[in-house]
Amino acid sequence: MPKSLNDWLSWLEQLHPSEIELGLERIYRVACRLGLLDVTPERKCFSAPLIGDHSVITVAGTNGKGSCVATLEALIAKSGRSVATYTSPHLHHYCERIRVDGQPVSEQSVCSAFEKIDQTRKDTSLTYFEFGTLAALLIFVEYKIPYIVLEVGLGGRLDAVNVVDADVAVITPIDIDHQQWLGNDRNTISKEKLGITRPGKPLVIAENILTPALEQACQSSPTLRIEKDFICRELGNQQCEFVMNELRMSFELPRLPLASVGAALCVANFLKLDMSSEAYRQALLHLQLPGRLQSVYVDNNIEYLFDVAHNPAAVRRLARYLRSSRPSGRTLAIAAFMADKEIAHMVALIHEEIDHWFIADMLANSRGASATTVAHHLNTIKAEYTQLATLSDTVKACQKLTSTHDRIVVFGSFVTVADVQQCLQLDKGLI
Repeated sequence: MPKSLNDWLSWLEQLHPSEIELGLERIYRVACRLGLLDVTPERKCFSAPLIGDHSVITVAGTNGKGSCVATLEALIAKSGRSVATYTSPHLHHYCERIRVDGQPVSEQSVCSAFEKIDQTRKDTSLTYFEFGTLAALLIFVEYKIPYIVLEVGLGGRLDAVNVVDADVAVITPIDIDHQQWLGNDRNTISKEKLGITRPGKPLVIAENILTPALEQACQSSPTLRIEKDFICRELGNQQCEFVMNELRMSFELPRLPLASVGAALCVANFLKLDMSSEAYRQALLHLQLPGRLQSVYVDNNIEYLFDVAHNPAAVRRLARYLRSSRPSGRTLAIAAFMADKEIAHMVALIHEEIDHWFIADMLANSRGASATTVAHHLNTIKAEYTQLATLSDTVKACQKLTSTHDRIVVFGSFVTVADVQQCLQLDKGLI
């Protein structure tokens, strides 16, 4: 049996025949054996409420899920209540995925949970993500955390976190991504995301362009919609405003998607956390999520802007930010993408904001697109670029060509951001 967390994770990567296998039957069976779910005999689906006294908020969507979770975590913590979050993927350390009161849980807690799951699952094969989801739920139930925020890994309806019935469901903005699992259009993808809703339970929608599936959901669930039931908008001068019922408050513009921040504020208002407008403002002050429009100054005061944008909608948002905050010097990019992403589209969306690109293979990740593939798309739009062997090489080359007034943008995937931060020895200081 594995001993260390790294041993467990290596073992889990080999345990299940496929990295991703959507479906709730396997995880439901093991969750019931672990005593995690409040199952009634007449129940006919593969989900149930989490055992114990918890309020569970589940967040699905294409972009902004992690931002919504981070905002909710900050708001609930500011109210003086205990809160746990489960997110994925992580940047630098697995325990980032499972947090209690703002801090990653210990490796020992995760290893103990993994051991209990392995002893209980018998002959049921579980994926890496299913193991992690069960570990998080075990820890949260053991700690008796009153507020639990779960981020969907992929889709919604068949994602592992959906084994738990949500007391509140949140849908962040929806775009085309993961087509091989979710479908090729926004409406089909919406149906998958909406699988996290439960009859009679509140639904918060942070997507302002409704698909037919979202329109139908508004008719069948108690729904709170952005731009209709709540508003979160930029005012200018680095300020924004949230309005819902009698609550109206302004706060410092965060570097997180406003739709996701607004959805979190909407949920917090629904949960009746009994916070003043000033307490809300304090919770949102300097709100930051690693790898999301995250500025770090290193070396000779050079700005690195890290963003995990890895689909067209996220890259479009990053391009808008770059356009609105041009440095006095150049904008250089270190970029690497996964092979199954719309690389040509993403490059086209942002190329006008990039003066020079540095690209390389992601040697440690089998899913990474080759630098040659990225170079082909850059050649198509006549972009200037330097192609190197590794991301470490791109960092060194980029640093040599960077002056004080330049900015280096690192984006394309979680792996890209994590690898470059590790090259700069920033990983331990940013989690």
